[in-house]
Amino acid sequence: MVLVILSTTVLAACNKPDEKPPTEVAEPPLTYLDSPPIWNTPQEIEATLAAQLNSSNASINKLLAVTGDRTLENTLIPYNDALIEFERVYYPAYEMSQLHPDTAVRETADACYQEAQKFISGLYRNTGLYAALAVLEGRLDDPEATRFLELTLRDFRLSGVDKDETTRDRLQVLDERITGLVQEFDRNLAADVRYIELESVEDMAGMPEDFIASHQPDENGKIRISTQFTEYYPFMDYAEREDLRRALYMEHGQVAYPANEAVLKEIIELRDEYAALLGYESWAAYQAVGKMAGKKEVIYDFLERTAELALPQAELDIQSLLARKQQDDPAADTLWSWDGSYYSSKILSEEYAVDSQELRQYFEIESTKDGILGIVADLFGLEFRLVPNADAWHSSVEVYEIFEGEKPVGRFYLDLYPREGKTTWFSSGPMQTGVTGVQLPAAILIGNFPDPSSSDEPVLMEYGDVSTFLHEMGHVMHFILGGNHQWVGLSGWACEWDFVEVPSTLLEYWASDVDVLQRFAKHYQSGEPIPAELIAKLNKAKGFNLGSWVMGQTFYSMVFLSYYDQDAKDLDLLATWQEMMLKYNPYPYVSGTHPYTSIGHVVDYTSTYYTYLWSQAIVVDIFSKFKENGLMDRATALAYRRAILEPGGAVAAKEMVRNFLGRDYSFDAFNQWVAGK
Repeated sequence: MVLVILSTTVLAACNKPDEKPPTEVAEPPLTYLDSPPIWNTPQEIEATLAAQLNSSNASINKLLAVTGDRTLENTLIPYNDALIEFERVYYPAYEMSQLHPDTAVRETADACYQEAQKFISGLYRNTGLYAALAVLEGRLDDPEATRFLELTLRDFRLSGVDKDETTRDRLQVLDERITGLVQEFDRNLAADVRYIELESVEDMAGMPEDFIASHQPDENGKIRISTQFTEYYPFMDYAEREDLRRALYMEHGQVAYPANEAVLKEIIELRDEYAALLGYESWAAYQAVGKMAGKKEVIYDFLERTAELALPQAELDIQSLLARKQQDDPAADTLWSWDGSYYSSKILSEEYAVDSQELRQYFEIESTKDGILGIVADLFGLEFRLVPNADAWHSSVEVYEIFEGEKPVGRFYLDLYPREGKTTWFSSGPMQTGVTGVQLPAAILIGNFPDPSSSDEPVLMEYGDVSTFLHEMGHVMHFILGGNHQWVGLSGWACEWDFVEVPSTLLEYWASDVDVLQRFAKHYQSGEPIPAELIAKLNKAKGFNLGSWVMGQTFYSMVFLSYYDQDAKDLDLLATWQEMMLKYNPYPYVSGTHPYTSIGHVVDYTSTYYTYLWSQAIVVDIFSKFKENGLMDRATALAYRRAILEPGGAVAAKEMVRNFLGRDYSFDAFNQWVAGK
């Protein structure tokens, strides 16, 4: 295993090729005001839950006991305090239900998260609390306090506080049941890891050497390839035998089936009832409230327009891929999903001179991680200091404290490698929302990258993993840099939800810049930086398969929107999936698969999966300014940080973009990008 360069260093501006990193040690670790809890036993979680909910209740009772005039000091501040106390158990409980290696701790965290969700749902339907807060409308001078109050009252109404008692009680029951079902969906997904068995090493023909080295035959001579990200996607990219790619695809398409079929159906039915009780025609209509889009009709129009632009390019992509497949199999008349990545790699290598296996040799996992952290720190003028022997839930988790000069800004946890019981997705999440003068923000980056401890040889990342890492770091920086507000409801990534993928999607562009990549992408054997010519070829090939990718994203957006925008009792999950595939997906449906049972976003993003494409449309416009000035231009990055990241939810997204660009955003650049122009 390669030595972790940052094990005792400060990570700030990236070092020049021949420079050694600094060796200053973050000792002792930064003392945080009310650091997020790290639990080792179920009893610790239960004690934290009781203490935090008691503290939150105490603030609410203090607020409700006011008899004189209501003010910011005696009403809004105690409410804010109640939320701070609540979140100190809410976020850690959710994350540990997904990440902790101990089954008993995960189960207890799951139960405590559901109890915390029950508490906050009841809070939003507390009519006395709503009435007390509503008194302050139009009476606050501070703009941020006013916005916090406005959004709070809106969220109370969206929870049904203004409905009759019978309706409020039913909404509470629905909230509690839905929370439990979503957790069950996630548990089923994490628990169901499927495999195919290979008869010999020869069955791995085409796979990278390090993959083969880490997948040796067992005592029975069999080699198991799982449906987990770190094995599934490389196998789809490189395995020469179509029958084996198909076999693994079929297993992947049945993960968490049939268990999650019934769970998802009930979630959709209950959310449909929930929206109806609040007076909305569907969950999709309800979810559009408070988003940039505003109405579900705007979302449909955006997706239909995007599909119309992308379809001609997607058809050309599929024709090219099928033609390449026919070189291997002249009788082939269909390009299947298990063919897409494999033949894309072939075309990239043969027509664009981009060899994916050559490319990955410049992305050894440890040096790539350190390089990405260095790029992000340098971009925003920060230092990331690794905390030696920091308290965490697993020995592989790294903890970094963020400084601007000597001013502490926040901390983040890196939980990068797969393990039993851990969520199988890539994501970022909050551990603690930053509140000015009270607590610093803390976030988690969750990955399932190839584990360097899985082999004695250097472990290499796919190029796509680099973009994924940058994407999640975009979320982390949004949460951290947006986490310095007095009002907890405006802090972090508290923006409109269909804007939340903008900072993450934007940072993916740094994976394509020659100056950025050459700062850290070094050949794992020779140490030579990635050749500029290889990056140029990679960027020239960017347009290939773009139409198919956009259509794929449109498909997911449309199918999830459709799930939540029809009479749930008549919904046929599989039939709707097949119908949307015919219309929007460039690949045909494969009989016997039920992919929707293994996609977490169908229950968390629900009808707002369009957020990815909507954010991409805004990002294409925002990126033009970085492209003009240089991706590592500190002045541009600072302007972006001030205008887009730091406001959190204190400024409307449209206004944030206007403040950065000097004009309203436009989808014109996105439309040209989608159309391949």
